[in-house]
Amino acid sequence: MRRVGKSSIMKLFITELIDNKIPETNIIYINKESLLFEDIADYKSLYNYVNEKIKNIQGKKYLFVDEVQEIEEWEKGIISFFSENMCDIVISGSNSNLLSSELATFLTGRYVEIAVYPLTFREFLTFRKNPSNIEDEFRFYLKYGGLPGIHQLLSEEEIIYTYLSSILNTILYRDIIVKYKIRHVALFDKIVRLIILRMLLLPKK
Repeated sequence: MRRVGKSSIMKLFITELIDNKIPETNIIYINKESLLFEDIADYKSLYNYVNEKIKNIQGKKYLFVDEVQEIEEWEKGIISFFSENMCDIVISGSNSNLLSSELATFLTGRYVEIAVYPLTFREFLTFRKNPSNIEDEFRFYLKYGGLPGIHQLLSEEEIIYTYLSSILNTILYRDIIVKYKIRHVALFDKIVRLIILRMLLLPKK
């Protein structure tokens, strides 16, 4: 799912490598949400960029590609890096093109998957500073969910709803509707929002 913390986990991997004395020059990080990497649009430009970066580097190399699905036919580049033993590779992605079944097809078993989910309630509580009422916190968790980003919004309901709505729209329109070629978009949108509304109106007992 989007916004569950995949990028943060990837950056923690990089930090750990640096803490273990891996030179930063041996770590290549590509974030496809950044315009800095706009020119890496397909597997050929990905291959050329990485190959140029590592050709004069000694020692083990590490490649991190965040939101890899934004690169057209990315799997061809990744398989090539793997086949040539160029570097250790970590990729992240969140849209419907990276379902487990399809990932297995793309990479033919040459990967280890780390599934990242929203926060559990126990994890959720670690973001809250000295919660005084666990029941209130649980209601907050049920109402807003376990996305880490909501804890940066200072519990302002309107801002949190705007944030969650933008994520919902991205998932609906960029992922699910496109993936499954849903024709009755307006009806699908109403059904989803009705389900969410019913959940929000659950009795507070």
